[in-house]
Amino acid sequence: MVLPRGRRAGTRSRFTLVLAPGDRSATDNRRVVLAFFTHLASGRTDEAVALLADDLYFWMPARREEIGRAETATRLARVGALMDGAVVPFDVTDTVAEGDRVTALVEVHAALRDGTAYDQYYHWWFRLRDGRIVQMREYNDTALVHRLGIVPPGQPVGDG
Repeated sequence: MVLPRGRRAGTRSRFTLVLAPGDRSATDNRRVVLAFFTHLASGRTDEAVALLADDLYFWMPARREEIGRAETATRLARVGALMDGAVVPFDVTDTVAEGDRVTALVEVHAALRDGTAYDQYYHWWFRLRDGRIVQMREYNDTALVHRLGIVPPGQPVGDG
C-alpha cells in the first residue's frame, strides 16, 4: 500500500479521486497506478513491470523521446540501485483519475548510496488499457539529477 508521507495504515488518506459520472474504470486504473508505485517502493520492480503493457512507451523530460517496456524495466531497476537501501521510496501524495488516464503527484525523500540527500518531486501521467499501463510521462527536477551527478552534465536525463 502506498501511503502519503507521515500517514499510517488505517488513517485518512490525502488521495484525491476525481471520476466522471458513471466512470468506474477510473477507480480501477487508479488502483493499478498505486500498485505500480507500491511495488517500486517495496523493491518489487518485476511486479511493477508486470503492470506495463507490452506496447508501453515511456517519455521522460530532457530525453524527449519515448522508450519501450524493456528499456523502462532496465531503467527502473537502475534507479533503485542508486538509492541507499536499493529501493526508491515513492510517496504518492495525490492522484486524479478520469477514464483511461491517471495523474499522480509523487515525492521521493531518500539518500543516495553515498549518503547524499535526494529530495525529488514528480508529476506522472499514465494512460491505461485493459488494466495495464500503456503510456507513462514523468516530469521531475532534471537539474537535480544533474547537480547530484546521477546523470553527468550535458547528458540527457534518460541516457544514464
